[in-house]
Amino acid sequence: MKILSILGSPNREGNTAKLLEYYLEGVCNKNHDAENETVFLREKNIAPCMGCNACKGKEANGCIVKDDMQPYYKRLEETDVLIIATPVYWFNMTAQTKTFVDRMYGLNFKAFPAGKKLVLLTTYGDHDMFSSGAINLANSLRKTGEFLGFDYAFEYGANSSIPIEENHVIYEEIKALGMKL
Repeated sequence: MKILSILGSPNREGNTAKLLEYYLEGVCNKNHDAENETVFLREKNIAPCMGCNACKGKEANGCIVKDDMQPYYKRLEETDVLIIATPVYWFNMTAQTKTFVDRMYGLNFKAFPAGKKLVLLTTYGDHDMFSSGAINLANSLRKTGEFLGFDYAFEYGANSSIPIEENHVIYEEIKALGMKL
């Protein structure tokens, strides 16, 4: 099983990173052959989509913007599971995550393999998915995934008022969910 994990938090050691780490721990405990690549978006130079539609014309050959996004088009085609891990910023995904998701527009929709799984892991500082705005990013990713033919496996949101590494309930829940993948 090939997994591409996108860490959209600007903090490599933060709550969202821990949530992703614990989820992958569960996945790898159950699926010993799982291959994961984690992309820390803050370290990548990925420009916003220009909306030029060059990737969609008759002579389309992918996105014309040559930056750090280019290798991920191939990886997105090859992966079995795409994990998006992002904290909620301003009632939605981080800017880093949004840029990556927007640039997925450069994928060849007609030839993109269906049946891949999409997982959302998110942290937020409010009471629940609704009051924090996490529901907004969940809905956005669900629709993007549906458009591309992903099976939206599930979403998991965690209140990060207690650091994730200190919250044993979240650790057990997310690890168990990883083992179900």
